[in-house]
Amino acid sequence: MVKGVRGLGGQGLVLMLVVVLVAASGLLFLAGRGAAQTVTTVTVGPATLDPGQSGQVTVTVSNIPGSGFAGYDFTIAYNPGVVTLTSVVGGDSPFANDPVANIDNVAGSVIFNEALASGPTSGSRVVARLNVTAANSPGASTVLTLTINDLADNTPAPISPWTAVNGSVTITGQAQATATPTPAPTAMPSTATPTPVPPTATPTPIPPTATPTPQPTATLVPTATPRPTTTPTPVPGATSTPTPVPPPPTATPMPPAPTATPTATAVPGVTGRGLQILAVAMGALMVALMWRQRRKTPTP
Repeated sequence: MVKGVRGLGGQGLVLMLVVVLVAASGLLFLAGRGAAQTVTTVTVGPATLDPGQSGQVTVTVSNIPGSGFAGYDFTIAYNPGVVTLTSVVGGDSPFANDPVANIDNVAGSVIFNEALASGPTSGSRVVARLNVTAANSPGASTVLTLTINDLADNTPAPISPWTAVNGSVTITGQAQATATPTPAPTAMPSTATPTPVPPTATPTPIPPTATPTPQPTATLVPTATPRPTTTPTPVPGATSTPTPVPPPPTATPMPPAPTATPTATAVPGVTGRGLQILAVAMGALMVALMWRQRRKTPTP
């Protein structure tokens, strides 16, 4: 070998050195390029729950590239007989808002996504949390299979390369006791003889006592007594001029007297009509007496 190298001469050595330097540079370039390129990883965290227990499963994006991480669209499949997915909520800032999610607990899958105007340019972030409830099946488990539909940077452009890491939910502990409903006792019909209750007497309404209305007491009006007529004494030699006799007073008819109530004290046998007749009779008697006296007086 040494003899062969010596036989190359000076030009051969120079050419060999150039080839070695080019090869070394190429290897260094490829090594540096591979070290500079990062692989973004999306991981679904595992969870261990007791039968019937509720918990959370995190979804984390790590090795965020310098071009940033601003959005995602993921699908996770699971066994709905082992866990029930109740909701998908937000993660760490700036992914704290709840993502848009479509949950199907019959098929056992959920699709959720979120998009930002601009995101972090390094590190890792919890982008979402899955709220799940374990079935009452100790020892059961399910794989949470992650599918990355989209992973975008701040440009936005797809992030590449990336890798997905599946998660799982394992149920441990004792099964929860199932409460057996206690049948309600059957009500037996009562054999007790009911005690008759006497009817309540209904009070008879008493009509109000009528208050007697006081009646006015009849007042007797006194009858005017006729004044006696003066008879002139005759003078001899003088002509006797008869003095005109005023007509007898006319009795004023009395209004009918009101009916006397039991409280009025009336004169026995005298009524208002009787008083009128009495007054007229007395007037007639006075006229007759005056006429008689006039006739007895001699004319001169």
